[in-house]
Amino acid sequence: MHMKKIYDAAEQIHHTQIFEKWFRVNSKPFKQALLNTIKKWSYMFKQHLIDHVNNSLKELSDFIIKTDAGLLKPVNNYDGLVDCMGYLLAVKERQSSTDEMFEPLKQTIELLKTYNQEMPEEVHLQLQYHEDIAVMETEMRALLEASSLFEVNAPDFKQLKQCRKEIKLLKQLWDYIVIVRCSFDDWKTTPWKEINVEQMEIDTKKLAKDIRALDKEMPSLNAYVGLEDSLKNMLTSLKAVSELQNPSIRERHWMELMAETKVRFVMDENTTLADLLSLNLHKYEEAVHGIVDKASKEMSMEKVLNELDVTWAAMEFQHEPHPRTKITMLKTSRINRDFRR
Repeated sequence: MHMKKIYDAAEQIHHTQIFEKWFRVNSKPFKQALLNTIKKWSYMFKQHLIDHVNNSLKELSDFIIKTDAGLLKPVNNYDGLVDCMGYLLAVKERQSSTDEMFEPLKQTIELLKTYNQEMPEEVHLQLQYHEDIAVMETEMRALLEASSLFEVNAPDFKQLKQCRKEIKLLKQLWDYIVIVRCSFDDWKTTPWKEINVEQMEIDTKKLAKDIRALDKEMPSLNAYVGLEDSLKNMLTSLKAVSELQNPSIRERHWMELMAETKVRFVMDENTTLADLLSLNLHKYEEAVHGIVDKASKEMSMEKVLNELDVTWAAMEFQHEPHPRTKITMLKTSRINRDFRR
């Protein structure tokens, strides 16, 4: 709730600030960057709480499994008795901390509910894979111990180790995917007239740079390719949006663009970035450029025609006889002077 209050307070920042009654500053880029930063930190805070709950319960589960296995072993000799006493001592030492951990965890879970924090299906799948791999790793350690007893060579278990490595990479990758999706979803609510393309491009390029700095094995993952494509498409779409912000764009040009993309929406003050992105602008980059170029030329022609209308509307014609032939002629000095000007 604290981060929500900070976000709401940041949203109240005016787009224009005036200092000392004369120095005017456009604060829209700062506001957009600040809102994005708050969003990212809010996600990191919630993710930290989720990880804390999951890790605490996982550590307790591992302890219970290990202790149960130890206590179920038959005590046939002195060493077995010592091991059993060791497990009982571990349970006794942990009892107090275990009893005290559940109430804070319960409060943390309730706090996450107030944030409407729902873990995506991908995370549930990762947790399931994590548990499956943990079971196989337990079997692997048992096989290694057994092989050492019988003095035989144990397999390397390369595939299992690779699974463990890849699931860690996927966890890190999906953290970035959620951050990117949250940022994009926030941008999509921006009204058409308030879209700050420049700042959005800067933030998108920064996210792309952070992703390229990930582990060198990341690009081979399908999720990475999808994330990279979504960032590229957003950059391309933002360039198209920047072109469409040209003041020469009229309603007829919007209709032409909708006909080209086969997507329709009402272009008014309630139009948001989401409406524009629904046109799949990244697929129609050349079409957008062509429409904007044509609109600019039409605007130039309209400007010339308007100037001609003003000139001819104020024009006064006079006529006088030709000095030699006495033929009546229009007086051209004003016309020539206006056209030269």
